[in-house]
Amino acid sequence: MYDWLSDIDHVHPQPEWKKHKIPRHKSFVSATAHYSLRKSASILGLGESSVEKVVVNLDSRVCVKALKKRLNDCLKDKVPVLVVVGIVGTTEESTVDNLA
Repeated sequence: MYDWLSDIDHVHPQPEWKKHKIPRHKSFVSATAHYSLRKSASILGLGESSVEKVVVNLDSRVCVKALKKRLNDCLKDKVPVLVVVGIVGTTEESTVDNLA
């Protein structure tokens, strides 16, 4: 069986944002996020590299301190943040990110 998702770079060899000169950008997800989030970014033409995983704590929840640091880095470097994805029930850990 052919796994077209693992071969997605052949479908979108260059992310759309590069072709159209859209500024580089970031999306942040928990390190425990499902792999489909990165694949979705690729399919949408945003590039898998735009999705950055943020470390989690011992409860498998996103480390808010690390997320804030990355967001501040983006602010300082003038890198637009497209989205911060909060996880409500991971496949393996069934945890909920504390983003409130």
